[in-house]
This record gives sequence, structure tokens and C-alpha cells, in this order.
Amino acid sequence: MSGFVMVFAGLTGVLSVLNLLLTAALIRRLHRSGGPPAAPGDPGPGALPRVMLAGGEKAGAFRARTTRDAPVDEGFFAESTTLFGAFAQGCGSCEERLPEFLQIAEVFPGGGEQVLVLLIGAERDLEAKRAALEPVATVVTEETPGGPVGRALGVTGYPAMALVDPGGLVRASGTTVRDMMTAGAGV
Repeated sequence: MSGFVMVFAGLTGVLSVLNLLLTAALIRRLHRSGGPPAAPGDPGPGALPRVMLAGGEKAGAFRARTTRDAPVDEGFFAESTTLFGAFAQGCGSCEERLPEFLQIAEVFPGGGEQVLVLLIGAERDLEAKRAALEPVATVVTEETPGGPVGRALGVTGYPAMALVDPGGLVRASGTTVRDMMTAGAGV
């Protein structure tokens, strides 16, 4: 019986070493190729996270009221390129990126008539953001994600920023001003 145990132990050792070598080879190959293959719908390694419609996609129809009680709809995108931003209350990244977005909004061609901002949260929690944004943007608030403006622009994460060309065609989008401006150079 001890002969059988020796053969079994030797065979187990050889299989373990072979398994280790194959695993090491697979890891090396994945490392060289940049990682495992992307799952369907996953942007893949190095790609920007998708938080709203991507470049080349068209915004849908919507109807909403601004914080100044004026109507706004998809016609907002009719005249010229629009700067769009979506920011949610309680979002740390939104707090970090809002000042840079504000700087761009202040100098964006067309001023507040070509800057549309969606704020997500309770009105009372958004007062400071509204006060900062209203002088340079048309502001819409939605209590929860998935309201008319958010749906029309496919917003699924925050912050979301985009350049939207006339007719509602998204030129570039991302989570930072840099993502958006780099991809949409030539405003």
C-alpha cells in the first residue's frame, strides 16, 4: 500500500507544479494584454466610465422647469453647443469637480443661455449650489435620479459633464471637465 501512496503523492506534486506553471503563464499573458477581456457593456481598461450618453449619441426629449420657474426642453440644444453638467447632493466627486465646472461655465460662449446644469437632491440641500450656478447657467433640479432631464441625457452617475451640439447630439462626455474638453476639443 505504501507504493500506491508514493505514486499518488508524486502524481499530485507533478500536477500541482504543472498547475502553478500554467497559472503563472496566464497571469503573464493577461498582464501583457492589459487585463482580462471586458464584459459586454464594460468600457474596458483605460476607458472613461460611462455616466451619461457618449459622443455621437442624441439626447432625448424632455420637459422641465428651471429654478427660476421657466420652462426648458430639448430645444435648449437647438442654437449652438451647450455645456451640460449633472451634480448630485452628497456626492464627494461632485463637490470636488463643481468649482472647475463653474470656471468653464463662466467663460463658455453664450453664457447661461448655453450652459444647462442638473442638480439632484432636495431643494433645501441644493441652495448653495444653486446660488453659485444660477448666475452662469440654466439650472434644473430633480429630487431623485431618473427625472426627465437625467433620462433624456442618459445620466447614470455623478458628476456627469458633456458638450452637446445643436440638435442634441452629444459631442463628448465624462466625469471631469478634462475628459469632456479633451474629447470635445474645438468648442
